[in-house]
Amino acid sequence: MSDASHATLASEMSEHPFFEGVEERFLAAIAEGSVAKTYAQDEYLLREGEEARHLFLVYSGKIALEVSSPERPRHTVGTVGMGEVVGWSWSVPPHRYEHDARALKPTRTIAIDAEVLRYACEEDTATGYRLLVRLIAVVASRLASTRLQLLESEGAGSVDRPPRTWGLGGPGPPRTDSTGRAALRSPPPAAPTAGPKATSGPRPRRCPGDLGGRDAPGFPPGKCIRGSLPRPRATMTGEVGHFEIPADDTERARKFYSAAFGWKHTPMPGMDYTMVTTGPADERGMPKAPGYIGGGIAKRGGMVEHPVVTILVDDLAASERAIERHGGKILQRRTPIGDGTMGYTGYFRDTEGNVIGLYEAGKPSG
Repeated sequence: MSDASHATLASEMSEHPFFEGVEERFLAAIAEGSVAKTYAQDEYLLREGEEARHLFLVYSGKIALEVSSPERPRHTVGTVGMGEVVGWSWSVPPHRYEHDARALKPTRTIAIDAEVLRYACEEDTATGYRLLVRLIAVVASRLASTRLQLLESEGAGSVDRPPRTWGLGGPGPPRTDSTGRAALRSPPPAAPTAGPKATSGPRPRRCPGDLGGRDAPGFPPGKCIRGSLPRPRATMTGEVGHFEIPADDTERARKFYSAAFGWKHTPMPGMDYTMVTTGPADERGMPKAPGYIGGGIAKRGGMVEHPVVTILVDDLAASERAIERHGGKILQRRTPIGDGTMGYTGYFRDTEGNVIGLYEAGKPSG
């Protein structure tokens, strides 16, 4: 594929809600491992149990998400349309798809190489964190949809459904232009500069020097992805990016903050934890005005006995050393969220007795 074609793909990706606002150099780099593909009706994009080798951006058409069991060979648990994504398992080990995805009608996508995307997120942790937040919203929405489908299929009667959302949470279907293609954002940004030169032949290896003896996928042997992406932004270290409010009764707390301040809440399935949007937000629930950050309401206990602000850092262990050097006390050292793919957390007490949180973005497993 030519550099011009890569630039075209990067430009199209910038118009998709999942990558809205992402830097051009990041998109140009992952375009190296991307391809546009149209699927015919009843053609499968992916199958349950297969290695999650791609994230699919959907630009037109409709896709059924299906699971199988001995009692029911095929059951649809949700549908995906224009402006949405398919294949979130690329981000979570063991990187196996959790369902089938079948085109219900001709569907146009861009398939992004999962290894290229994981390494890109590792190199630019600030962008990786933003994409992780968006991905959590996708997973939460899919879980809620699956639960409703199961309730209905088990004879629970009519179940109230939330309004159909598109993309990563915005109301109403995206617009189309005069050609019928998705007009996912307006106006479209200028095409980014071309990324690293394209390669041909078998799946590329990883970078021998910078990535533990492995070449970077999507790049020629010996050409490191480090030379193609910006280093993590300095604002990642020291940026206040989250808060947590403890509650003895999380439902009561949600009602209070919603009524008093107009905050919007998204309960996390299977957890006594609620994600909070505090002010103007885009269609994915991300703050879009200066001065606003997101947060959470958590069951009181552990480190969240009192309100906690969370500081984003590039290296949590290094931050711990700096905190201790300057008179702070570490209360919980660097702790993985799950297996660490979703990041690491920590807590410390400052010189004034306040408990503060820390967050370091996860490093995708190889």
